[in-house]
Amino acid sequence: MRKLILSLTATFFIVSCAKSSGGGGDQDNSSSTNPTQTPKTHWINWDKIPSEYSPQITESSFNIDGFKKVNINIHGFDKDVNIIYSDSALSGELKILQYTVFKKIGVFGSLTEAPDGQALRLYTTTYSQPYSCSLATRNREIVSLEGGCVVRLDLILPKNLKLEVYNLGKLISKYFFPMEYEHFLEQLKQAGSDEKIIPIRNFTASYERVGEHLKLLESQLDEILDNITWDEEKLNALRLLHPHLSSRNELKKILDSQFTYFNRKKAYQIVGLVWEG
Repeated sequence: MRKLILSLTATFFIVSCAKSSGGGGDQDNSSSTNPTQTPKTHWINWDKIPSEYSPQITESSFNIDGFKKVNINIHGFDKDVNIIYSDSALSGELKILQYTVFKKIGVFGSLTEAPDGQALRLYTTTYSQPYSCSLATRNREIVSLEGGCVVRLDLILPKNLKLEVYNLGKLISKYFFPMEYEHFLEQLKQAGSDEKIIPIRNFTASYERVGEHLKLLESQLDEILDNITWDEEKLNALRLLHPHLSSRNELKKILDSQFTYFNRKKAYQIVGLVWEG
């Protein structure tokens, strides 16, 4: 990670670049960003912050090669978080600009990296003193401030990069990848016995959303049905999943073992097999 603190004199150039690149923030008093619509104004008017509040931009850079997801938590901030795709951004690099203000004292800590498989977690760590922010605004201007506050985050990425970006667990970029089977299976196991269809729908929909075709192994279908108690729920799952099977060599055997005798005929009909009783 590279970290750089930019002076206020350099701030205005960077902000103008961010705006021209399509960066936006929430309207005043909004609590989260909308990844499908670029807001017209930022939460705080950076140009009108008085010098007594020590406006400062801190730049940090992270290597994101090999990652599919980035999960960010910077002091729980979600008021004005913006993704900016830039032609000039370095390949394989995520740059984070933290816009901060403080009065008397501001504790912002440092950003910590925690790789987790194909996901990268970025979160703030403070040491001697905790992050403390008390801020009041009116018409996008600060009217009172105690402590130190993050007022905006710009996340700068290379143009056309396929990386899912989450802030506080919420997706703020586009979806680029379908749900991984292991993650789906974990959700299926955690779902209530009468709610198993929900994670199954989410799993199949995740492929449709990114324009990919789900290819399900027969062993995976068998494993999914193993995690469903009631035949009726199994039949509903079968309706959703059987079109995605990559082979059907063992399908009869799976249906015979997964369904009671009275529901096997329905299962055979769903997948287009002849029931012989």
